Parts: sequence; structure tokens; C-alpha cells
Amino acid sequence: MSEKNKKIVYVIMFFLGISILIWEVEIYRQTFIDWKIPLIILIISGFLAFTIDFKNFKKTYNYKIKEAYFYSIFYYFIGFGSIICSAFLLINFYLSDPKIEKHSFVIVERSEISGGKGTRKSQPTFIINYKGKNKELVFNSRYLWKKQFYSEVEIISQKGYFGFDVIIEQKLK
Repeated sequence: MSEKNKKIVYVIMFFLGISILIWEVEIYRQTFIDWKIPLIILIISGFLAFTIDFKNFKKTYNYKIKEAYFYSIFYYFIGFGSIICSAFLLINFYLSDPKIEKHSFVIVERSEISGGKGTRKSQPTFIINYKGKNKELVFNSRYLWKKQFYSEVEIISQKGYFGFDVIIEQKLK
């Protein structure tokens, strides 16, 4: 492969990784998984890609050694790491067990985040205690003005492929 083609591949991997990272957050919100697990997967896969391919990266871009390390960390961790982490989350999400479970959880805390899918409206968030750990659930902005009136969240879930529960539906009560 020519040096020009290698540069194109690195750039595509980087921007694909950034795009997938944004989508990955949405999948993460629908999964009961500790945030440390996707982060560890991202770091380990990025480090493995770095150790396997760093010589090619350095030859392709002709950076000084400090610059090569700095830029390659972004390429491997954001690009390759995000792709592997997304694959993990997507496999867990889409290959889940068809058996459905229904649970109700008491709302522990309420807050809001700004923005959302294509909107500048704030969205309410509700924190529940799920198996001893807090989980933040994000709802549509239409629930924002009456977020104080809700006391429970009903969740319909499935067991994900890797054992992490996946939220199929969530309702405020």
C-alpha cells in the first residue's frame, strides 16, 4: 500500500472512530454496564493497535518521535479503540436474549442535561439504583417540566449477549 493510501486509511479510521464514539454513547445509555468496562476496552484495544502498528504510522507520517507518539495515540485510541468498543456494545445490545424482564426502580435523583438529538432543549435525567450501582437514564425533553412528579421508572430489559442488561423500553411512573 502506498504512503498516500496509508494516510487515507489512518484518517478514515480516526474520523470513523469519532463518529462511532458519538453513537456509542447512545448505546451505552441503553445498557446497564459500568462505564469503566467500555473505557478499559477502548484503552486496551487502542494500546494493542499502537504496539502492533506504530512503526507503520511513524514511517507513513515522518513525524519526530514525540509527535509520532502524541498523534498516534489519538489515531489508535480514538479510531481503533472506539471501533472495537462499539463492536462490543453493539454485539451485547443487538444479540441479546429474547426473554424480556420488567422491573420498577425508585428514582434516587433528578437532574437535566442540555441538548439532545438535533435539539437544544434540555432533557431530564433520572438516577436509579440498579444492582447496587447508580444508573442515569435520559428521557425526552417533554418530561422536563414535570420531572418532580415522577417517583419510579419502569424498565423492560433483556439480558445482553455479554451478560449486561439492555433497556428495551423505559417509562416514568
